Amino acid sequence: MILTGVSRFFAAGYRHSAAAPEAKYSGGRVISDAGQYTISADVEVIGVYRKSTPWDHKTRFSGGQLTHSALEADEGIEDWLFGREPVEVMAGYLRVQRHGIGSSASPPFLGFGVIRRICDPDTVRLMYQPLILPKVKYVPQGSESGESEQGALNLTPTSYMAQIYPEDETGEWIWRFGVVETEEEAEAVIKGVFGMVEK
Repeated sequence: MILTGVSRFFAAGYRHSAAAPEAKYSGGRVISDAGQYTISADVEVIGVYRKSTPWDHKTRFSGGQLTHSALEADEGIEDWLFGREPVEVMAGYLRVQRHGIGSSASPPFLGFGVIRRICDPDTVRLMYQPLILPKVKYVPQGSESGESEQGALNLTPTSYMAQIYPEDETGEWIWRFGVVETEEEAEAVIKGVFGMVEK
């Protein structure tokens, strides 16, 4: 299978309790309709020895990082991702909202989902695969840049970064779902996991 693109990023609030050990999600929403993403995982290989002879090995996930971009930089979404509360202030004669990032921000644990568009090289048929990182926490950006371009509209995607954690009950850090025929079906899978299904 060949990855040809991605469409739609999702996120939902993550909560785990001993009384209900399976992952619970709430408040799911679409972060962006387009962009790109990168997942980097730190996996430690642990050798298993028998009588001082290498016999087997095990792998242990010790953390990871998600980065993704989006053309839409919605302040309401960012406030939610970064756990910040906007403050209404007077700036001259205007009353505006100030969206600050500082030590008071408390990013919540979230689930992250993306729809991967893939192609079967044998049939040249497009299909879709839902992918979920069950537990992440976004990191407020430490740098920002922009530029003005004469005579052209310059669209600069906003970049986001999150730390990846293993899900509390299963210990799994990534969930890859089976390939489906349509983008709507892939979206239905992610919305079903994140509790975004309309009742």
